[in-house]
Amino acid sequence: MAVIHIHAPPVNSLGIELRQSIVDRLRHALETANVGAIALIGSERAFAESAGLPVIVVDGDQRALDRGMAAIHDDYERSVAKATMARADMDRRLAGLRAVSDDGEIMACDLLIDATAEPIDGRQRAIEDLALHAKQGAILASSDSHADLNRMANATGRPQDMVGLHFFDPARLTRVIEVARCEETGVDVLATCLAFAKRLNKIAVSCGMSAGLIGDRMICHYFAVAKSLIERGVSSRQVDRVLTAFGMVAGPFATMESIDGSSARATEKGAIDRPGLDDAEVIDRCVYALANEGARILEEGIAVRSSDIDVISIHACGFPAHRGGPMHYANEAGLETVAAALKRLAADAAPEESFWSVSPRLARLAAAKRAFS
Repeated sequence: MAVIHIHAPPVNSLGIELRQSIVDRLRHALETANVGAIALIGSERAFAESAGLPVIVVDGDQRALDRGMAAIHDDYERSVAKATMARADMDRRLAGLRAVSDDGEIMACDLLIDATAEPIDGRQRAIEDLALHAKQGAILASSDSHADLNRMANATGRPQDMVGLHFFDPARLTRVIEVARCEETGVDVLATCLAFAKRLNKIAVSCGMSAGLIGDRMICHYFAVAKSLIERGVSSRQVDRVLTAFGMVAGPFATMESIDGSSARATEKGAIDRPGLDDAEVIDRCVYALANEGARILEEGIAVRSSDIDVISIHACGFPAHRGGPMHYANEAGLETVAAALKRLAADAAPEESFWSVSPRLARLAAAKRAFS
């Protein structure tokens, strides 16, 4: 994946305006036989969705490297057994995948993705190390949605080459990728990553920097709202039942349990004895709060369009596609209705339940009788 250093005037939905000649040159760089290799640092979260590009998986821990490669192989075998992948396709993908424990192997790679499961300081050191080994013009990427990418970028000494590439779990199956812009990310780097995502047959959403970016921030907000319902006398089973009937892939408590065991339902033990809420109120509280958080994400410039939030919500957060996403759902309900409901909930909210406070963007649009766009 040759990195083409070019300049383009800023703006539009991606934060850039690409001339057609630039797009053509980037497409040519990605489609010719001279495409370079990708280095994936951290085998525990390895993915081999390389779309024909050679991938080098690097991990200094040989046992972790072996586990990561075995996990990739097993994942492909399951796909073959389910007839969702041909064995010839599996063999082709595995043939382009190489595992190494020597950082020196990455020097020729064009895209280096840090996917290590390390604390933030460990990730910072990993990115700095990548910058030392990577060739000039190689793209440095982090898959961590909560990392301070601007701090990482500045530490590399080549901030124009730094970008966030957040793959949602499971990386091979989830169709959307967040491409996070740092303050100094080069236009060519951003455009190349967007084209790379397209080559993987994934939907790329360009976004600004924020803890959790768009998807993880929406998911965490969704969990917090679900837990608040317990304090209103709603059982976790009712919440999960109502939201799966609404169309969510899984209820919030079932999802939390899949992440951290049984701790998610522990909040019920200290719940206040209240009469509870009906099913429609449960839906309104959860979805309106999501739309409110989406409005904050728009206000902060993390997302440019409400449709970007809806795309991520559907493809990465389990929101039902036929509902159009939380922002579309709020538009259909009417933002005046949504804002009025949130104001009513905020009047009876605990101090820590800031998610009921109407965001400035939502308040302005509701007052003007307009919709998210």
